[in-house]
Amino acid sequence: MNEIRTITKKIRHQEWAEQIRDQMNSGLTVRAWCRENGVSRGTFKYRLSTVRKESLEATSSFEEVKCPAPVPVAECADSSQSGSISIEINGAVIRFCSGTPESLIQLAVKAVRNA
Repeated sequence: MNEIRTITKKIRHQEWAEQIRDQMNSGLTVRAWCRENGVSRGTFKYRLSTVRKESLEATSSFEEVKCPAPVPVAECADSSQSGSISIEINGAVIRFCSGTPESLIQLAVKAVRNA
């Protein structure tokens, strides 16, 4: 019996996720989309919250990262200094000075890509 409830819940939440995608792709505000689809805003927001929470739980995995000793801030304060680099990924900009270890740069890029 518990298995049926689990499957039913999963199907229901997939439908909610489809509704949320539909609203986002519709170009309508939440209020207008809800009115057109006969869903109260409170119900829509509850569904959105539930789907977001499940999505975060499904994708959240943390691993401990041991970072090397940090480069002193004074050495990196001026991002225009010779040898400094900036990387833009997914709308985030990460700046490193020339003394930043390659392993730290790789970890930062990986973290931003997976965010």
